[in-house]
Amino acid sequence: MPAKVGINGFGRIGRIVFRNSFSHVDTEVVAVNDPFIEIHYAANMLKYDATHGRFAHDAVHAYTATQKLVDAPSKKDWRGGRAAAENLIPRSTGGAKTVGTVIPKLQGKVTGMSVRVSSSNVSIIDLICRLEKGASYQEIITAVKDAAQGPLKGILDYTEDDIVSSDMNGDTAVGC
Repeated sequence: MPAKVGINGFGRIGRIVFRNSFSHVDTEVVAVNDPFIEIHYAANMLKYDATHGRFAHDAVHAYTATQKLVDAPSKKDWRGGRAAAENLIPRSTGGAKTVGTVIPKLQGKVTGMSVRVSSSNVSIIDLICRLEKGASYQEIITAVKDAAQGPLKGILDYTEDDIVSSDMNGDTAVGC
């Protein structure tokens, strides 16, 4: 069982403690407290540290006040209408969409997501891979589909449906 760590103050030392704790399986950061720093500023300082470099992990954050607390219609998208307190809700992120506009040769080559969370069951992983040889997004999708229908059937699932975490309750496979 990992040691639970609470960080009081998210300045230079607090961020170093967070980075080190995050990279060790024997520790788990359960709370960060700094009443003098806004959360968006703290996240930015963690991600872009001038001394220690970019923090190479994605953030999964709590659901927001604009999300539904129970399943209800949403004008924006089906996932946005699902119960925020019961689901991990994958959402698009404007940052990834903007990259192709700003750097045209990256158009269609970059994708990104954010996840709104609070779930009583089912977890999610954002898997980032560095490939030995180049592969298109479609080639990666095809490889995952083939694995889910072949050697990893029952362990790995693949769907293009607009699902949320509670739709995977009782499924022993990893959702993708």
